[in-house]
Amino acid sequence: MRKILPLLLLVLFCSCGSKTTSNSTSNSTSNSTSQASAPFNPKAGDHILAHWGSDTYEPATLKVIEGDRAKVVFDNDPQEQIVKYPSELLAIPTTAVKVASGDYVLAQYPYQKQMWIGGRVNSVNGSMVSVKFSNTGADSDVPAEMLVKAPESMIPDIKKELNQ
Repeated sequence: MRKILPLLLLVLFCSCGSKTTSNSTSNSTSNSTSQASAPFNPKAGDHILAHWGSDTYEPATLKVIEGDRAKVVFDNDPQEQIVKYPSELLAIPTTAVKVASGDYVLAQYPYQKQMWIGGRVNSVNGSMVSVKFSNTGADSDVPAEMLVKAPESMIPDIKKELNQ
């Protein structure tokens, strides 16, 4: 027992240190990398999600980045629009995102697939996520690969829309 105790303390100490390192790394990243993936560094020509209005994003093509602004062309609107860079651009997910009940997300709205609307996760059932959408009040199931974690800057607006 005396030989095992120091080994257990060493393992506990090492695992705590690695948690601190990973948390400090994730806290220093921008909100666009909240998916625990590679940094999001969009470039001209990329197909991305761009802020459309309120707590809604829509697919768009990035035309150019000029300082803290980006010019985009939304899939449903041929005119160039200007959005804030990088805070109003997100990567379109390519894999399922891990979420839990109570998380705030942007999810593809099932009834208007171009719209990605803010909401709160009700529950997770395998690859389907039940989301309460903020600006419609609707509860719908969304595939886990059709949502992203909401940027921190959007969460207060999502909460307000959900009356929380």
